[in-house]
Amino acid sequence: MSFLSEIENIIMTTEADVKAIILEIAQDAQVVESKLSAAWSWIVKEAPTALADVQTVSADIALVMPAVATLDPSVGAALTVAAQGANVAAAALNAAIQAQQAGAAQGQNAAITAAQAVAAGYQAVKTAQAASSQAAAAVAGVAVAAASK
Repeated sequence: MSFLSEIENIIMTTEADVKAIILEIAQDAQVVESKLSAAWSWIVKEAPTALADVQTVSADIALVMPAVATLDPSVGAALTVAAQGANVAAAALNAAIQAQQAGAAQGQNAAITAAQAVAAGYQAVKTAQAASSQAAAAVAGVAVAAASK
C-alpha cells in the first residue's frame, strides 16, 4: 500500500468503517493490518473528544451536586449514576489505549492484541460518548429543576 493510499484510508475512515471492521473481528475473520490501522486512527481521533466530554460533564456534576441536596433525591441519584458511567467510560477508553500500546510492543502476537484493542477502543469511545450525553442530560435536568424552585 502506498503512502498516499494510507493517508486516504486514515482520512476516509468513518464510524461505519469501524463497525464493519468490528464485525470482521467478531466473526474471527483475518483483519488486514491496514484496516486495523485505519480503525485505530479513528479511535485515536475520537478518544480525546470523548475524554474531554467526560471530564466536562464530570466537572459539571461536581458543581451542581451541592445544590442537589435541596432537590428531589432522584435527581441526585441520576447524577450519581451519570458520574459513575462517565468514570467507567473514561477508564475503558484509557484501558483500550494501553492495550493497543501493549499489543504494538508484543511482536508476533501484536495482530491479535491489536484487533482486540480496536474492538475495545471502539466500544470505549461509544460508551464515553453515551455517558457524556447521559451526564449532560442529568446536569441539564438539575439546572431546570433549580430554576423552577
